[in-house]
Amino acid sequence: MLVGSPIAIAQTTPPHFSHNPPNAGVNNLFFHTSAVKKFLFIYSQAEIAVMTNPVTGPITIDTIWFRHGGGSSNAFTDLTNLVITMGHSTLAQPVATFAANFNVGAPVVTLNTPLLTYTPLIGAWNVPANNWTYIVLTNPFNYNYTDNLAVQIEFSGSSQGIVGHYADNGGIPITQYTPVPNGLTATATTARPMFGISQGCALPTINLGADTTLCGAVNFQLNASSSGGNYLWSTGATSQNINITTSGIYYVTVSDSCGSKTDTINVTFSNTPIANAGADQTICSGNTVTLNASGGTNYSWSPSAGLSSNNSANPLASPTSTTTYTVIVSNGLCTSIDSVTVLVNNSPIADAGNGATITYGQTITLSGLGGNTYSWAPGTELNCTNCQNPVASPSATTTYTLIVTDNNGCTSADSITIVVEYLCGEVFVPTAFSPDNSGTNDFVCVMGNCVTEIVFEIYDRWGNKVFASSDKTICWDGKYKNKELNSGVFVYHLKAALVTGEVVNQKGNISLIR
Repeated sequence: MLVGSPIAIAQTTPPHFSHNPPNAGVNNLFFHTSAVKKFLFIYSQAEIAVMTNPVTGPITIDTIWFRHGGGSSNAFTDLTNLVITMGHSTLAQPVATFAANFNVGAPVVTLNTPLLTYTPLIGAWNVPANNWTYIVLTNPFNYNYTDNLAVQIEFSGSSQGIVGHYADNGGIPITQYTPVPNGLTATATTARPMFGISQGCALPTINLGADTTLCGAVNFQLNASSSGGNYLWSTGATSQNINITTSGIYYVTVSDSCGSKTDTINVTFSNTPIANAGADQTICSGNTVTLNASGGTNYSWSPSAGLSSNNSANPLASPTSTTTYTVIVSNGLCTSIDSVTVLVNNSPIADAGNGATITYGQTITLSGLGGNTYSWAPGTELNCTNCQNPVASPSATTTYTLIVTDNNGCTSADSITIVVEYLCGEVFVPTAFSPDNSGTNDFVCVMGNCVTEIVFEIYDRWGNKVFASSDKTICWDGKYKNKELNSGVFVYHLKAALVTGEVVNQKGNISLIR
């Protein structure tokens, strides 16, 4: 198969079959655009049978060999649109009509290439046996050894001609054509290059593999993967394998008796990113923590469960149980891995107790459970807010929230409602009292279960204010300016606000009895 440069000069003659007819020394024009762009010849079965390395049965033809001798010649010529067609024939000599020459089965295109550089090896008559140049066929041809062999070579142009050519030790008659539309013979010129065919001589096998990227400081070996031959690397090395440590395009040419072949590989060395998934984290169940990865340009987290994103450097993690997250960090070419563990502590179970109903003015002890520390809210009307069992004196229906905290710092909350009922009764002031220190009926007070605020004033019969209070717990003892007043009738005025929001206004008489 044609790979790389398809034409090569063999250093030694590989196994091949060649024909040496008796006529020799006939000048001809070979691969010369001005004279010929198409030529055809026929090998007889008898001629093939007596080739060197004699052919005794069907063979597979994979290479066409040319031997040049004498005359001047260009060092090389570029053949454009070179096509080689082979087939079986019963004819002994070529005829003008193309199709008629391949009259046993369909012709086979064994080579079709847009450009081929042909480099002939030129020498005098009787040059050494290794003086050969060859063309490897893209599609080997199966010759049946029964019919004659028809071969046509054509091209659309050549950069230079192989001129002054004549056969070395004879050749084969060739009918030359110019590329006329109907393929008729343009000239009757014959040419006699020495011609051969070979079976099993292909270019060296070589495969450096696909272009590759290597990560980190590594020593990478390139292997020409050839079955043998001579090696020449772009580094100047001549071994089958070389070790490389730097980026670049490397190529190797392998040469053997069949020629040479070149393969190329692009190797890129890239720094390996240093993945960092961040420090391990501890959270309470139900909470969220931000993971912090660094070291590259692209990130991939797993498992994805509990993550707000699996391709962000800083996803939010909300695992339901202790989880180790692994992140693959990439710089576009190379990757590295790190992991972080999120330890999940179970949150405590707060218990604020059961709700209750009390009468206005009563107290109730709250009972908290579930943690090591406790916090109650609202704190008003509680005797403490950070104890486990505070005493509550709510003046109205109140919902208390308990937050408990355990030794891990995890918290939870619970709430209870204390319903306050109002049994207010009547607001009144006694109509008489006897301040004789008997312990009974010694004071005049404002009476009522739901009174929260008062304005209480007492006047004598001349209109003098002998007592005033805005505190319902302060009562009149029958004195005025610390002097006991004589028995008599006094007038009071009362304005009282109740816990229910009601306002009571009263006035009346009080009898002081001595």
